[in-house]
Amino acid sequence: LINIPCSNNGTTVIVLDHHNLTTPIEQGILINCQVGDVDNHGSGAMVTHHFCRALDIEFGTKYASQFVDLASLSIMSDGCDIKSMQNRTYMHYGIMGGLNRIKNKFLRLMMTELIKEDYLQKDINFTLVPKINSICRGDNQKLKEDMICSFCGIYDKDEDKLLDTLSQMRTAHTNQQNAVKKFIKENFEEIDKSNDIIIHISDKVPRTYSGLVAGRIKDMCDNKPTIMSYDYKFSDISIGSLRSDIPLQKTLNDCEYVDWCKGHDGQAGIQFKKDNIGNIIEYINNLGLDYKANVDVLFSFSSKYIPNFLLSSKFTGT
Repeated sequence: LINIPCSNNGTTVIVLDHHNLTTPIEQGILINCQVGDVDNHGSGAMVTHHFCRALDIEFGTKYASQFVDLASLSIMSDGCDIKSMQNRTYMHYGIMGGLNRIKNKFLRLMMTELIKEDYLQKDINFTLVPKINSICRGDNQKLKEDMICSFCGIYDKDEDKLLDTLSQMRTAHTNQQNAVKKFIKENFEEIDKSNDIIIHISDKVPRTYSGLVAGRIKDMCDNKPTIMSYDYKFSDISIGSLRSDIPLQKTLNDCEYVDWCKGHDGQAGIQFKKDNIGNIIEYINNLGLDYKANVDVLFSFSSKYIPNFLLSSKFTGT
């Protein structure tokens, strides 16, 4: 993935990312997994881990092996495609390989405090990951700093600080859930759900949780693609969050009424002029999209008939 000499070539900034984007930095290098013949389903943290591995090879060090657990966690926290063999391998040798493979003290504390010892992937997805994401989406900068410092090992010798940070994360997640539920309860009826895409702009949308709200509204509306945006009254521009079960990023970028849509195929940020909402809706309606995702499967049956051992990390490796 990495084969770029960075010493003595004027490079001052290295950007490590996993989105399909370009950088305007003149004296910088953008490294992501969307360029070249590589697996493009990794997380941003995985790209960073690959870069660390390349540095280890270059300088004869072994630092990257300490962070496989965090790189594997990022695959789950960012909802990356686990059909990717690379992602599955990271998860097997990282967070899904058992507690003995978790080297990060704060992550290990979260695992022991929040979920059972014999855990499954769903335990991490629905119990641990939401606590982390709620801080990333929130506007409490001090708590973000404390969480990052906890993962970086700065508070490793202060277990009380680690426990306090985790306690605040649990409270923040509860507050986030309540804010989203409150918005949906009070505003769901006034949202226009009659088209093939839902676009809603309101100053009542929880500003830092617009993506989470969009995902919930999508699920409640027969999986219709949904864009939610906080309404800044002083501007004629709207910047919102897209959530869709089908790839829609490129489709929206091709629309003349959309300034940009960046991120992932079904989860992206989007900007457009407020006056163009009707035009964007008409554009999507005219495409006649089937907005229900089609997933190829080998076999399907009711979950209650799946033997528990088939779901265990010991059997699947993930």
